[in-house]
Amino acid sequence: MTGPRAMAACLLAAALAACSRGPSGPTAADAEVFVDAAGARLLALRHEASHAAWAQHDLVTGDTRAQAAATAAVLAAATAELAREATRFDGLDLPEATARKLTRLKTAAPTGAPGQPAGAPG
Repeated sequence: MTGPRAMAACLLAAALAACSRGPSGPTAADAEVFVDAAGARLLALRHEASHAAWAQHDLVTGDTRAQAAATAAVLAAATAELAREATRFDGLDLPEATARKLTRLKTAAPTGAPGQPAGAPG
C-alpha cells in the first residue's frame, strides 16, 4: 500500500496508539490527534471513491460500477467506524474547532434501518 492511503493508515495507527485510554481517559490533545488522523484517512478514501465514481461516469461498465460501489462502501464503513470511535471524546472540554469536527464526523456516519448494517438497501 502506497500513496495517500498508506499515509492515512499510518496517521490513524499513530493516532489510535496515542489515544488509547489510560487510567485517566482521553484528553483534548488525544481528540485533536484523532481528528487530524481521521481527516487524513477520510480524505484519502474520498479521493479514491471520487476517482472511481468519475471512472464509472466516464466509462460505464460492470467493472467500473463495481469499483465505484466498492470504494463507496469502504468510505461508508470507515466513516461509521470513526464516528463510533469519536464518541469516546464526548463530555471533554475541547477547543471549538475540534468539537465541531468531532460533531461533523459523528453526524456524517451513514445509517441503515434498525437492525440493518449501514448502507444496506431498504
